[in-house]
This record gives sequence, C-alpha cells and structure tokens, in this order.
Amino acid sequence: MVVVLMTAAFGGIANGRGYTVEYYLAALRKYAVFKGRASKMEYWMFALLNMLFGMAAFILDVVFRTSSPVQVDLINFLVPFPGKMSGFIGPLYFLAIFVPFLAVTVRRLHDTGGSGWWCLVAAIPLVGTIFLIVLLAIPGSREENVYGPAVAENIPVYKLPQQRMSD
Repeated sequence: MVVVLMTAAFGGIANGRGYTVEYYLAALRKYAVFKGRASKMEYWMFALLNMLFGMAAFILDVVFRTSSPVQVDLINFLVPFPGKMSGFIGPLYFLAIFVPFLAVTVRRLHDTGGSGWWCLVAAIPLVGTIFLIVLLAIPGSREENVYGPAVAENIPVYKLPQQRMSD
C-alpha cells in the first residue's frame, strides 16, 4: 500500500497531468492565504503528502532518538507499542505545517460553497471529524461563488468526438 501511495505521489499517476508534489508545493506557496478556493485534488494530495512526510518525521525521531520537552502519548493514538515518545522533528514539522494545512482546508471549504468556519466542527469528537471529511470530499461548485472564480479542475472539459475520416 505504501508503494502505491508513493507511486501516486511522486509518479504523477493520480491526475495524469503532472506530479502530485506540485499540489503540495502550491499549498505551501499559499502559506497563509485563506481567501480563494482549492480543488479537491489539491486538498487531498496535500493531505496525503502531509501524512507521508509527517510519518517520516516521526520515524526519524524514533531512529535518531531525539528528545524534547514535548511528550506524545502513543497509547491514545492507537500505536502498536505503548509508552511515551519524545522528539522534536515530528512536532516541529506539524507546527510548521499547521497554518498551510488550515489555509488549504479553508480554501477547500470555500470551493464547496461553505465557510471556513466549518473547520471548527472538527472539535466535536468523532462525529465532527467525520462531518468535516464529508464536507471536504464533496465536489466543488463549477460556477463562481462568493469566494472567487471556479477552480479549473472543477470545470468539465468536453472534447468533441473525432469524426472518422473515410478513405
């Protein structure tokens, strides 16, 4: 499964138009831009790569046995080995990526026609998180809305059928 995710992320097979790392970099370029819209592909590719890079950061914490005052209770995160892990690479990564992740989430909610304040619904345990995931997964509007013009990926491209030339 990890091989499939890595191939999709770095091989460009997810959208057929380019490398999916571009979505990650585009979200980072718009570091604190909460206005505008983000396509479904931009949000989910950013989330996928963010998850992979975050896991890599925590693995580096384990491998290098870094220490910091930050303690993460692994039992509550359903990790197979119990105890507390300390490190600074993983928490530092998540601290650095928090604002861009929040910004791309708000822009994704704008694309669906919702307000960015819907992010707060995730504060409701379990039900709120599931509801937010559903909001983020629905297709974006194909027309201009109050948050800006339609994202190019939401606009369907219709190709006229090629007429067969007879010899």
